[in-house]
Amino acid sequence: MDLSAIAALLALAGIPATLIVARWQKRTALEQAEAAHRTAMQVARATHESALATAEKAHDHALELLSRQSRLEADQWVRDKRHAAYTRYQNALSQARAAGAAEPRDMSEIDKALRELHVSYHEARMVANRRVADHIYRTDDRARNLLLHRRTGAVANFNRGWLREVAPRRTQLDQAIREGIALDEEVRAELPEG
Repeated sequence: MDLSAIAALLALAGIPATLIVARWQKRTALEQAEAAHRTAMQVARATHESALATAEKAHDHALELLSRQSRLEADQWVRDKRHAAYTRYQNALSQARAAGAAEPRDMSEIDKALRELHVSYHEARMVANRRVADHIYRTDDRARNLLLHRRTGAVANFNRGWLREVAPRRTQLDQAIREGIALDEEVRAELPEG
């Protein structure tokens, strides 16, 4: 059936053709508007998802940089603490050597050196890696024993004991500290760049 035949039937039924045409045009316009709306919603959804993905990547990158910065700062703090503790312990050993080698014997200096050895020993062991901590323990044990025996013993015995028992251990301790520092630097160098 063609359009003229449809129009004739509608006219017989008492429905003006313009009303039917207007209704078809309205329906077509609504369908086009709905299609345009769906397309606009899809574009908006895709744009929104893309923006979220970009923001998430930027956020993840910022968190990664912050995490790396935090690790570097924490590592630096640990290195600084270790350096300070090792330096204090080495100074305490030097103080112990001077107090034990002093002639005449000065009990207040020996007691002061023993206290400083005790405090610096615990401070250094708290921040040291296991190998360095073991060397600190062995060095400290001999240094304290010699200093305690110096309260009643002769300076010559103290000096011989120090050279035979403490000095080699102190050299090993120095080596362990250097190796620990080098290992820390290797680990730090292997961290991914941020």
